[in-house]
Amino acid sequence: MRIKPYFLSSLLLLQLHLNYPGCCLATVTSSAVKQETTESTLDRIAQEVELESVSDRSYDDLAAILEKDPSNYRAHLLLGNCYELLGLPGESYEQYQLALKYGPNQLKAIVGMIKAETKTGRMAMASRLVNDAMKRFP
Repeated sequence: MRIKPYFLSSLLLLQLHLNYPGCCLATVTSSAVKQETTESTLDRIAQEVELESVSDRSYDDLAAILEKDPSNYRAHLLLGNCYELLGLPGESYEQYQLALKYGPNQLKAIVGMIKAETKTGRMAMASRLVNDAMKRFP
């Protein structure tokens, strides 16, 4: 049985409120063992992006990952993909830029930036990005 992180955090708060510190330690230990790793979380979100069906939980997970590690290029890339699916080219472009900044060899980030520029009608910038990508990734 897989325990949802939301339930564990609620349970932990309740236990703290009731002043059962021994119980809290057991819950935290159990939680640490059962929670996904960052990479497995990102893998799950990548699958959702591929299926174009991203859950609310995944948006929360991306926010939590980026709060802990703002330089996680893969989380920025996936958040850019999510914004693209939502039809938000400006927001997706910003995330792709950050993905490129923190993971400089990310062709997917440049492709995402090109798509965002095309969707906003800025063809000259999209063309420059294509030329830049061709130089960076011959």
